[in-house]
Amino acid sequence: MKARSFALLAAVAAIACLSVRPVCSRTLEQHLGGKEVGEAAAISQSDLEEIVSIVHQEGLPVNFGLLCATIGLMHRSADCRFRQLSIRLETEHTDVLAFNVPADAEKGVTCVLVFHTASDLGEIYVISMQAELLRAYVVQANGRFEKVDLADARSTFLVDLAYWSRHLTNFYDTLGLERPPHRR
Repeated sequence: MKARSFALLAAVAAIACLSVRPVCSRTLEQHLGGKEVGEAAAISQSDLEEIVSIVHQEGLPVNFGLLCATIGLMHRSADCRFRQLSIRLETEHTDVLAFNVPADAEKGVTCVLVFHTASDLGEIYVISMQAELLRAYVVQANGRFEKVDLADARSTFLVDLAYWSRHLTNFYDTLGLERPPHRR
């Protein structure tokens, strides 16, 4: 399957996971930081900048107007436009990870959104370009958003962010991008 069509499918799945209200069969603890994503690890600022660059270049356009309004994200664009790169994990829960960069990133990125969604609930992380967790939310199966204490969310946030860092080389290859010298 071509990378762009895969990303489109995953982007639709990520948005659908935030808006549908299926029966919740897993607990929050089972979903957050599951083994299918990997171990928690800090991410370097250079890795974060690379991910942002790839997503800005190759990500699909999405509009998070309602989401941004719900979580109080102040953004230069009134309709809260982002570019998104999504990955569907082939696990028993079919989780979707999504990395979102403001569409006007050429003006400078102050924060990005990282999603980890499944059919029963999802996580939303607002992070700075220094890889600091600014805000965290959980979207329950009933559609309710809950703000999560940063101390409670930090370990699961690091698990999800580390996934993106560990797979940088794969992203270059899958998207047909030339790897920078340090990734060869």
